Amino acid sequence: YGAVLVLLFLGLIWGPLFFFSLVTETGSLNPATSMSIEVSLEGFQPLFTARQLNISNMTDSEYHQLVDKYKDDTAQFASIYRIDNFQNVCISNQPASIWVISPPAREQLVAKVQASFQSNGSLNLLSSWTISRTPISTAAQIHLSGQRSVVLSNETLRQLYCTLNHTDSNCSGISTVMVKNLFPYYIRAPNTGESKGILKENVGCILSLSSSNFSGSSEWWTLEEVNGTDPAAAGIKLWVYSDRVAPGIFGSIVSIGYVHFGIQRVTNYTTAMLLQLEC
Repeated sequence: YGAVLVLLFLGLIWGPLFFFSLVTETGSLNPATSMSIEVSLEGFQPLFTARQLNISNMTDSEYHQLVDKYKDDTAQFASIYRIDNFQNVCISNQPASIWVISPPAREQLVAKVQASFQSNGSLNLLSSWTISRTPISTAAQIHLSGQRSVVLSNETLRQLYCTLNHTDSNCSGISTVMVKNLFPYYIRAPNTGESKGILKENVGCILSLSSSNFSGSSEWWTLEEVNGTDPAAAGIKLWVYSDRVAPGIFGSIVSIGYVHFGIQRVTNYTTAMLLQLEC
């Protein structure tokens, strides 16, 4: 029975892994059709919202450049991340709407930012994104969301205060806010669940505040990518990696996850073996 048990447990471990790998390799592409982002200070109205300008597939040269970044483990990287699952999403750096905030709320925001940087306190800037796809299977969500929270440094808080309150004599020459690691550069779009960053690369952005009195007093924020690869680009470049959708009945199996599937198989087979031994 010893050899049989060893083979059985090896099958229980590697079987589901091979199954999930095969299904994800042969599944249907489920690309993003639209994407929007939002930037806000916790507790206040969003500063900036925007949608994509365009979405394009990753080229061979872009994929080779990406693989070269991980050349210490190129074979494993290429087996996990395939070129046709990547899409380049260019997000507009111009807002979809003006900054909607009441004068009392604006004063409260300025006071909170000022108090935070003067007392070395903390304030979080939230970045979020929503990815939409064509419904091709009940095993895949149409809309996926994700977010990250960035703790603003004391210098960034000072920049934010000066940008909001440019009449302060101590704020001469400060009119923008630079935030590091605001968005993940590579964002995974799973079939279900929360969308998260992958590959540990991030995008820093510069926030600028503009105003106009053309049709009443109005303000809006713009977003510019720090160290963007194309200085003339009118947007923020992000990458979306979309998981494949398993075909037919396999979709519901894959959606429960590899670990849960494996635990179910181990539990079922172990129970069956114990019953057989008791007999």
